[in-house]
Amino acid sequence: MRFKPDPLPKNIGFSEDADLFGYKQFGERLTRIISGLEQPTTLVLDGPWGSGKSTFICQWLAELKAAQYPVISFDAFASDFFEDAFIPLSASILNLTEEKIPKTNRVMTIAKTSAGKVLKTVTPFVAKAGVRIVSLGLVDYSDVKEGAESAFDALSNAFADAAEDTARDAINRALESQSVLEKFHKDIEALVALYQKKRKDEGLSNCPVVFVIDELDRCKPSFALNLVERIKHLFEIEGVVFLLVTNLKQLEAAVCGAYGERTDAAKYLEKFYDLRLNLPITSGKDQVSAYVDYLQRKLNITTGDQQADSAINKMLISFFKVKNTQLRTIERIHAHLLLNVRSLADNELKLGPMIAGLCIMRHLQPDLFDKALDRSLSWNEVSEFFQFGSWGEGSSSVRFEQWWQYLSDDNLDGTLDWVKSLSNSVWRYGIDHPQDVLAWGARHVVEFDIK
Repeated sequence: MRFKPDPLPKNIGFSEDADLFGYKQFGERLTRIISGLEQPTTLVLDGPWGSGKSTFICQWLAELKAAQYPVISFDAFASDFFEDAFIPLSASILNLTEEKIPKTNRVMTIAKTSAGKVLKTVTPFVAKAGVRIVSLGLVDYSDVKEGAESAFDALSNAFADAAEDTARDAINRALESQSVLEKFHKDIEALVALYQKKRKDEGLSNCPVVFVIDELDRCKPSFALNLVERIKHLFEIEGVVFLLVTNLKQLEAAVCGAYGERTDAAKYLEKFYDLRLNLPITSGKDQVSAYVDYLQRKLNITTGDQQADSAINKMLISFFKVKNTQLRTIERIHAHLLLNVRSLADNELKLGPMIAGLCIMRHLQPDLFDKALDRSLSWNEVSEFFQFGSWGEGSSSVRFEQWWQYLSDDNLDGTLDWVKSLSNSVWRYGIDHPQDVLAWGARHVVEFDIK
């Protein structure tokens, strides 16, 4: 049993089956824009947490690689253990250029030496770990401790024993030397130019290196801010385009944390990027339906009762559309749903509207869920939360509304035909009072919880 779908394979682009959110056209437009850039540029792909940015980037990068674009894919969250972003950023560029340029090449050697000078005060800590740094991010692998198979692994092991404050001071002192920085900038730019020439000689397209930095809104705020500042001051070089994938609101919070609440964070960040792109919501209503269907199919979410499964699917889709629920949140709610339906015995009540609604409440409105658990949830609270009236025709909202009113309204007229019908459908399970049904359902959800 899996709580979330497997990540998309790295080599799958915007195929018809994989392009759930309709991003292909946006990806093609972005490719044309980047291909035509003739100067150092930093772009931001902005979107809230859980909006599908990483999914888009994974598919878009697969398209670029298939077209033989020079690409660097950088996971900021996986690298935020570094005290300074200069280390992994430099490592990424040097490692890419090594694909075309021998390590012994004079331009490569000069660039490595410049990088090493920027990091010269860090060298003692690396030596302590038994690693000889030739340059930033490029390690003599014969000296690497057992188990470290890359420059990143080696540097990670090396810094594990370093005193954090001391390392920060040492790096900052090195970066304050303007001559060292200018030399590094010149040498790394020459290295990229040589890399591009090698590509041209091989008949490959003349396009900039696409340096994509994802998960920026998940890493430590201090590292995220350091990273965008380092790009501006050290890596704004000819032949490289940076694409920062993030939520700008979170970066703005990092700015305020570093420089004070009264800082104009949005204006400060504008100094570090040239273009801001918004991940499009393409046919948003269909997007939600497609993702819900995808999750239920991939996770094999079923109660074994076709009518209950259909009700769960329709209620979730209707609610998510009205509330504009983020994709990551939809995924988390389905994890709750999966545990709930898998824990039900064949002969237990499978009430689709209740199961779907309780899983939604547990994740989005836990105080209401707690009231359902202790039998104190009111119909007014339920109605205000779900907003059944805004679900529209064809969403089965009337039936869902009736079920939830039946489960939560103590003043409901029991002589109404629809109330009698619902009562008869749960009577055979030995539950007399509707609030008992709701409390029973809530216990099933909370017993197998996901945080």
